Amino acid sequence: MAQRRVIGPTAWLVGGAGLFIGAIAAWLTSQGNPGNMGLCIACFWRDIAGYFMGSQTGQAGLAYIRPEIIGIMLGALAAALITKEFRPRGGSAPLLRFVLGFIFMVAALVFLGCTVRVWVRLGGGDLTAIWGAVGIVIGVVIGVFVLRKGFNLGRAKQLAAPLGWVLPAIAVVLLVFALVTEYGAKPEWATLTPAKGKAVVPGEVVVTTDGDVI
Repeated sequence: MAQRRVIGPTAWLVGGAGLFIGAIAAWLTSQGNPGNMGLCIACFWRDIAGYFMGSQTGQAGLAYIRPEIIGIMLGALAAALITKEFRPRGGSAPLLRFVLGFIFMVAALVFLGCTVRVWVRLGGGDLTAIWGAVGIVIGVVIGVFVLRKGFNLGRAKQLAAPLGWVLPAIAVVLLVFALVTEYGAKPEWATLTPAKGKAVVPGEVVVTTDGDVI
């Protein structure tokens, strides 16, 4: 009688990828990323939004085009092309998906951690992240229960090939803005938080990370 394999090759591959991501997060922290963050998808998108709208929304203390996001998007594209897995797909109920994504982003920013950062914080000894981890586990349990009750957003369907290049194109545009800001001249409408924790916004106004105007 064949024995059921508990841990297969895929599990080891996923575990190795997790170790690699954890090491990258620690390295990013050593290179200047906040000590309680390292790697956080939600926070990085918040910083990118701050670059474009920081002075208008009062988040000038968190304004920076994160190269990590650009690397993840273009890296995923390269992996999909190399493995011939580049197949643009989309699902039904776009409005509901948008609302769920909105709720996720708000919750991730309120509780200081997306599903990546919360584990990085725990690994770094920040025990306040336990509550975020508990919330993730409870959310997964509720999600499984709802799925078993028949809830379904619908199957993914094949989309036109050009649509698959929209997000990579956005990543390239972000890369251009990042390079221009770093090596050229920052656009007047953009907001940027320097490494010392202060943000220079249009009109030569300096905003601290606490939101105070100097």
